[in-house]
Amino acid sequence: MKNLLWQQRGFLTLYLVFLVIAGWALFQFHKVEIHAYMNTWNQSSMDTTMVFVTQWAEGIAIGLVILIALSYRVQAGLFILFSTAFSGLITQLLKRQVFPHIDRPSKVFQDLPEYSLTFVKGFELHERFSFPSGHTTAAFALWLSAAIVVNKPKLAPVFAIIAIGIGYSRIYLSQHFLQDVVAGSLIGSAVTLVVAVTFYQKKFTAKWLNAGWSKYI
Repeated sequence: MKNLLWQQRGFLTLYLVFLVIAGWALFQFHKVEIHAYMNTWNQSSMDTTMVFVTQWAEGIAIGLVILIALSYRVQAGLFILFSTAFSGLITQLLKRQVFPHIDRPSKVFQDLPEYSLTFVKGFELHERFSFPSGHTTAAFALWLSAAIVVNKPKLAPVFAIIAIGIGYSRIYLSQHFLQDVVAGSLIGSAVTLVVAVTFYQKKFTAKWLNAGWSKYI
């Protein structure tokens, strides 16, 4: 585990900075105040970019990364698949079975006329199942596992920026509060590290696991 954490120090350092800042904000202010303030950062010139960024944690992006990993090494592809699937399952169970009463910003702010949010035109907003953020869970599971597979220290911060950026896009689009994003990031990261230790970093002798899928076509 220590070796794994050291190899991903670039990713984890940036993530820790994000957690410290987000944790401080959540400790000092109510989630509604935080969201209203962060919403003032919205600029129409960034709307399309944020919609695009949030898609980097959706099915097509996840499937593409898994396929690329499988072509490199089957074990790598399965690692990313298990990380995203297990973390996603945990998040869905939490938001639908444990915290179904926690609504999303668009619903919460309907009862708060003193606040005026800026929404992205044409983007469909959901109202229920806010906590934790499923997109953020997928983002950290996908891009942390990708960083582990690539295992290039200089690239690790890039993967971290992508994951954090996706989390921010969920707030920008008013699909989630900051606390939802933080919880999703913790689930995605924790599950990925557990899967990496118990599965990916183990040495398997089976040839089909250690070769890319393209070799079997």
